[in-house]
Amino acid sequence: MVPGARDVNMAACRSYFDTCEADEVEPKSPYWPKWRHFAVMIESFYASAAGAQGGVFAVGQEWSLFPIDDLNLVVAAMNSTMDVTHDTPDARGSTGPDQEQWFTAPIADYTHRGRISLRREIRPPRLSLGCEGNGLAVPGRRARLRVRRGWGGGGG
Repeated sequence: MVPGARDVNMAACRSYFDTCEADEVEPKSPYWPKWRHFAVMIESFYASAAGAQGGVFAVGQEWSLFPIDDLNLVVAAMNSTMDVTHDTPDARGSTGPDQEQWFTAPIADYTHRGRISLRREIRPPRLSLGCEGNGLAVPGRRARLRVRRGWGGGGG
């Protein structure tokens, strides 16, 4: 389970920005309060998940790594909502360099040990022109799965 655009609570994000304005402080990216409801849900869901490296979903590390020994697999649960805010609800999203860098060493270690890595993130596709109705196809959410031996980092 990874966060997608619908897991960003726009009202909580807007409220965080309003609180920062009232307190005369700059909001700090990635604006963590936007995920507070998602965090409660995911922590509850994964409460019994043993082996999640770096926690499941924490302030400063809003992503996870799950080794699945029985399948000789490691799953990188990427967060593509790092730059999504109430002002950019239709943003395509990105994982960002901190997240990519965090995954590089553990994935390389698992790959060296013969594990297959699975990168999981959710991103809406770009708008595309089609022949439906008025000619504009409005996208829904699309899951991206990357399975590879090794880790190229970058891209997100």
